[in-house]
Amino acid sequence: LTKGILQLSFNGTLMYLVVMVLTRCLKRHLSEKIKYILMGVVVLAFVIPIHILMPPIHVNTEVVRSTFEPIMTLRATVVNHGDKVASVNTLAFIYSVATLLFIVIYILRYWMFNKRMDQSLVATGESNVYNSTYVRGPLTYGIRNPKIIIPNDIGDADKRLVLHHEFIHVQRHDALIKQIVLILHIIHWFNPVFFLIKSALFYYMETSCDELVTKDMDQTERRNYGLLIIAMLERRSHQNSRH
Repeated sequence: LTKGILQLSFNGTLMYLVVMVLTRCLKRHLSEKIKYILMGVVVLAFVIPIHILMPPIHVNTEVVRSTFEPIMTLRATVVNHGDKVASVNTLAFIYSVATLLFIVIYILRYWMFNKRMDQSLVATGESNVYNSTYVRGPLTYGIRNPKIIIPNDIGDADKRLVLHHEFIHVQRHDALIKQIVLILHIIHWFNPVFFLIKSALFYYMETSCDELVTKDMDQTERRNYGLLIIAMLERRSHQNSRH
């Protein structure tokens, strides 16, 4: 199992490097939506064993055997050594214990967040749209029955833009995607590259929504929307600094 996870983590890291080179080369030609999709493909590489899907490469086995036989013999000697086997087992044990610990933390934090949200929701009269005393910034909360949370002191014009943004998240099932990525981060906790992938995916998740909201706006409207985004980020930053 651990070997399979290492292979998936290696595949995903390679895919991330390929996508990063591609996005850097075609940066001005790629929309935020395409960047979001590409990061989604990277995440899939941490789930789907793409090396199995690749066509087999036919090589001269005699040449390979004669070239690598000394190395393989040495590797077999090392692996069969009792101390090395014990080290491998120890690493597998550490990975299992750490992963289990992260899973417990994830479940507790998810349960506590849901409990606090449920206790703080105030209906606005609109379907699946609520105010909350627990959060200050807008967000989409829930997977099976997503709820949109908005600040209760937001103006009507800003409220329309915020709802448009959040409804896009609901239509794309972004809340579910976020939870899947968080679970994958638990599985691949040992790979620091996955933190970068998670951050990039969440970033493009938001900017691709902004891109859709602003696609029919003029310059003034886009500027006002940008100021609104900054204000919402400041709200969230101030809330996080208090916790």
